Amino acid sequence: MQGLTVTDMTSGDLPGGVREVPVRFRLPMDELVNLTFPSILIEFQQMVWASPRQHSGQIQLPYAPEGMTHWWPDGDTAYPVGGSPYWTREPLAVWLFYQVTLYSRLQRDHQRPLEAALSQPDYLPLLDGYLNVPQDGTYRRLDVTGGPNRGYARYDPSELGQGDQKRVLFTTWQVRVSSEMLYGVEDLRAAVLAQAVSFDLSCYTTTQNITTAEIHESFGILGVRPQTSWNVQGQ
Repeated sequence: MQGLTVTDMTSGDLPGGVREVPVRFRLPMDELVNLTFPSILIEFQQMVWASPRQHSGQIQLPYAPEGMTHWWPDGDTAYPVGGSPYWTREPLAVWLFYQVTLYSRLQRDHQRPLEAALSQPDYLPLLDGYLNVPQDGTYRRLDVTGGPNRGYARYDPSELGQGDQKRVLFTTWQVRVSSEMLYGVEDLRAAVLAQAVSFDLSCYTTTQNITTAEIHESFGILGVRPQTSWNVQGQ
């Protein structure tokens, strides 16, 4: 949301003749008295398990998780998804919920123009919203689940609370972003691939019939693990 600007009666004295709109994540110590207007604050609310999106099994990740190296040459704008060396369990699907709040003092010059700008496809549209995540090179789905809702409040711009009460306008949006939590990721580039596989077929060199009793005597479970094997070699 960075880069939005507005014009007003005093913005002509600023560089470029426009007033830049700061955007930041809200911290517990943020108060209206500390803000410049207009401002956009993003506040994380909660993370919820997205059960309708959950799958089970092993998957090949079509991107390089944050903190891991990518497998395509630097500078490429397109890469083969099927060449990914990263495998993991199906991630835990989650939804991340945020509240986006626009604070302003002027309705005509600040609030309404910024509401219109934020409704555009690259910001907070009601349909086909997305969020660019440069850390892993992905685009995540973004849904506006509420808003824009308008309201106003009064605040004292004085640090000591002895100034005149000022009115501030605010517009809020409720936003849901699709994401996931990864389990351990296996990088196949670090695995040692088998070059040869040997089979011992000596038990099949005799033409003597194997009796049922011999089969029962030689049958046994060698181990129990994801790939269980049995010993059926004749004595």
